[in-house]
Amino acid sequence: VKSLINDAKAGTAVNACANFSNVNAVGSNSLPSMFSSVNAPPLSPRSSSGSPRSSKQKSSPSALGSPLKLFSDPMQEVIPQFYFQNGRPPTKELKEQSLSKINHLFNNPLNGLLIDEFKTVTKEVCKLPSFLSSALFRKIDVDCMGIVTRDAFITYWVDGNMLTMDVATQIFEILKRPGHKHLTQVDFRPILRELLATHPGLKFLQNTPEFQDRY
Repeated sequence: VKSLINDAKAGTAVNACANFSNVNAVGSNSLPSMFSSVNAPPLSPRSSSGSPRSSKQKSSPSALGSPLKLFSDPMQEVIPQFYFQNGRPPTKELKEQSLSKINHLFNNPLNGLLIDEFKTVTKEVCKLPSFLSSALFRKIDVDCMGIVTRDAFITYWVDGNMLTMDVATQIFEILKRPGHKHLTQVDFRPILRELLATHPGLKFLQNTPEFQDRY
């Protein structure tokens, strides 16, 4: 490079390409001797047999047994029932507690309760307000016999899964007419009549029946 610079300063014509080719030839020839004197790391082999990557591929998880093979076979898992068309049935403990109360309240010679006696069942077994008692009584006493037997109450309340429904659904089922899926203004009249007849603050209306419906 220095000689080229000196020749350029002197104005001498220089064949730079020939000089560079000579330098490259010398440099390329001197590379093996230069690297042979130094403890250089060996070059990576070109064959795929000794490649570290190929050795890793040979010991791949598929060859050694992948953990996914543990789940390749179909597993049978029992999924508990989560949908019940008529509501979730009561648990064994809840059913036994209710039957114990029912047997105690219906323990009389008639094996049934009149409409005035049925309020205790509405409050203690059904956990509902007492003003729903007459509506529930008539819902079970479909034949208008004036009495609700123990078996009829168990069939409607326990076997009908009313026991596990939320309060809003229980009241809805009690008030709605058979075959209907909605409530109308007429369906609430049994509750209003019960309130007018039993609520202490509405006693003044008992002497004036003509104002009860308007109220």
